Amino acid sequence: FPSHDTSSNGVTIKRNTSGTLLQVEDNDNITKPALSRCVVENILFEAVADTSICIDFRKLNYSKFINLALVMRGANGKAIYAHGQDGFSAYYNSFINVDISVAATPTPTSMGYAFINNPDALDIGEKRRSPNANLIIGGRVSGCIAAYTDYGAGNRIIGSTFESNLKDIVLGNADTNMYNPGTTNHTVILGTYHEGGTTTDTVVTIEQ
Repeated sequence: FPSHDTSSNGVTIKRNTSGTLLQVEDNDNITKPALSRCVVENILFEAVADTSICIDFRKLNYSKFINLALVMRGANGKAIYAHGQDGFSAYYNSFINVDISVAATPTPTSMGYAFINNPDALDIGEKRRSPNANLIIGGRVSGCIAAYTDYGAGNRIIGSTFESNLKDIVLGNADTNMYNPGTTNHTVILGTYHEGGTTTDTVVTIEQ
């Protein structure tokens, strides 16, 4: 945690002035095994700097993120980010009651959940190397340029609230579709709530 820590009512508050607030050491070294069975709970993350990432979970499997609040105050950031590690991670993680908010700006530039490698990549294979089989339950995402972007497969969103985002859900895998129950290459979206100027076109966007 490269951040300044305080606490309030038993909740830890972590703020940064640059970089990533929470990540696993040697995230890009795929020769090191991923961590498993970690629990992160009852923390408020506040990302002040531009291009910040609150949580980078590229090297985590079978882990839980519970009762978190993520506040993005800088531009062009990502609240929760990961891309696939060549078949090793990030898989089977759960995000339960995680609230993400972006400071009000005329044009939002930060992303909420970003399950994607490189959004500017020209090769679809590189673009879709993304976390798989992760679960999001509840929580609210607001004020993002894209609340949930997923170029992977097998991830599930259940009962989450999306408000005042330019785009709520962006599915970028050519093979991904919404389906319940889901199987290989399906993304499951169930019981989500959308509000705040969204239209049918911006609730779910499919990018090939």
